[in-house]
Amino acid sequence: MKIYKIAKEEVAWDQETAERYVEIENEERSRILNEFSELKKKRKAKPNTQPWTVIPAARLIKIWNDYATWGIVRDERGLNEIADKVIRNTARLAVNTEIVGHTEMDASKEYAEDYEYYGIKSEKDKEKLMEYIQDDKFSDYALKPLGNIVAQLIRAKTAEEKLLLIDQALNVVHQRGDIAAVFVEGGQRTLNQLFERKTMAFNLYLYNLRKKAAKQSNQ
Repeated sequence: MKIYKIAKEEVAWDQETAERYVEIENEERSRILNEFSELKKKRKAKPNTQPWTVIPAARLIKIWNDYATWGIVRDERGLNEIADKVIRNTARLAVNTEIVGHTEMDASKEYAEDYEYYGIKSEKDKEKLMEYIQDDKFSDYALKPLGNIVAQLIRAKTAEEKLLLIDQALNVVHQRGDIAAVFVEGGQRTLNQLFERKTMAFNLYLYNLRKKAAKQSNQ
């Protein structure tokens, strides 16, 4: 799903951002179909076997706690890796949502060449693919807010910008607890812990970041 098509009324997707997202989504589409194809060959493509690379809980909590204490991002490399996982897992979620038919697009037609390339040819293969993608591995409700955030996250330059946007994305995922496990190690439990630990200082830092971001967007 070209996610900018459902999010663009709220966030201006410039051409460079859209092209970068499409590149990422196409990579994840190929990865998802290849993973399924390889598991199918081994007769292991069963429900709840789809692999996801999630945000490590300990590193996430450490970065957020450091920011609450110092007001700066001390582990920028870790934050960049988390930002990449948010973007890529949103793309995977979008592809899954297309495959199971929860969008206006007909995946059977749009993905015809890809299905053929990865040996997903019969209707039975396509049914197995949809069974392989469990209910908590797609979402037609979370994609719009996540899409708006991803557009900004792709363009974000500073660590503070990225932290603010990741925090917003995790709030969306937290509210949609059924998809939390495909973003963060420990799923809803980790996010409950993260948001319960947020201090007044941390929230004040975020408030000031939001004010700064809003001011810059209005200039």
